[in-house]
Amino acid sequence: MNAALAVLAAGLLLAPAYLVYLFLAAGRLRSASRALATGGSSGRLPVAGPPVLAEAASAVNDAVQAFERSVADATDERDRLLAAIEASGDGIIALARDRTVVLVNPAAHELLGPGQVLMGVPLAQALRDHEITTSVERALERSATEALTTDYGTQRRQIQVTVTPLPESATWGALLVIHDLADLRRVDRTRREFVSNVSHELRTPLASIKAAVETLEEGALEDTDAARSFLDSIHVEVDRMTQLVEELLELSRIESGSVPFERRPIDVSAVIKAASERIAPQATRQGLNLTSDIEEGIRFAVGDQARLEQVLVNLLQNAVKFTEPGGTVVVHASVTGDHVLVAVEDNGRGVARADLPHIFERFYKADRARASGGTGLGLAIVKHTIQAHGGEVWAESEPGIGSTFSFTIPRHD
Repeated sequence: MNAALAVLAAGLLLAPAYLVYLFLAAGRLRSASRALATGGSSGRLPVAGPPVLAEAASAVNDAVQAFERSVADATDERDRLLAAIEASGDGIIALARDRTVVLVNPAAHELLGPGQVLMGVPLAQALRDHEITTSVERALERSATEALTTDYGTQRRQIQVTVTPLPESATWGALLVIHDLADLRRVDRTRREFVSNVSHELRTPLASIKAAVETLEEGALEDTDAARSFLDSIHVEVDRMTQLVEELLELSRIESGSVPFERRPIDVSAVIKAASERIAPQATRQGLNLTSDIEEGIRFAVGDQARLEQVLVNLLQNAVKFTEPGGTVVVHASVTGDHVLVAVEDNGRGVARADLPHIFERFYKADRARASGGTGLGLAIVKHTIQAHGGEVWAESEPGIGSTFSFTIPRHD
């Protein structure tokens, strides 16, 4: 009995102190929680004190850690989304629900006009385009995606605008994706021109062949000399059509990767010599000076000798074709790093600056090529052949001064 009374007495004496301890621990936990809520702590509650409070602090810390992971994941996802929007080649504009512009990527600035104020203003004021703003309103009203093709701005730049309304739960109200149609229109125009040019190239020899055959049928067969002349003419026109078809097939095979390219050491000087010899008669007939300038010590590159020789022949034919009598065509060769640089330089008519960026495109025909009746395939074949060798090809030119067509191929050590 006395022992029980002693324990009870001791408990009564310690109870106030324990209550004070609990109160102080709870106060520290409350202060830490407030600091955590305002961002003023290290991000965790102290796990100390009575077990019940320690367990509560540990549970809060676990919840905070899970929340921080969720925030970090959401931040990463947002950053990836913004990076994709910034890098997009299409223009992207985000609208708030009051139609204010809240996001514009660099492509949108470029398409709609550099220096134009877009951010933070109503869309109607930013674009000043009735068709686009009407399309946006219609899409939001119907809660359905709306697409519009229009000529925008004073330069009447053709663009396609796709308006996508976003759900009520989204931060933004709508997203505009703006696609520049200039490249597509140019490709389409180039293809139409190509079809027209090929049709012309086929129609001309076919007309000549038909005329020759009809003349032979009308009695020219009786005149041996005349018959031979007409037959020679038919052979020439058939050869023209054959060359056109072969170029088309060659380009198609190279672009599809179905052409096997040899990879072996080749003598650069021998390739230049062989190509020059093939073009020399044509250059001589036109009164041109065809020379070479090969760096001393240059020997081998890696590639397909026959196809690289044809590349040089194509470039030399262009140079000879567009250089006036008395002009000069020079083939240069030198070593640059791990590659051999070959350049065909002429002092001919040159290429218009507007044509240079497109001169190697398939089907593209610069004005000077149209005058020659070419198909616009030769330089495209050159480009794809060099790229298949792991090299690069480019052109430099000044109208009236001349042109330099250059390419690189891997050097053999």
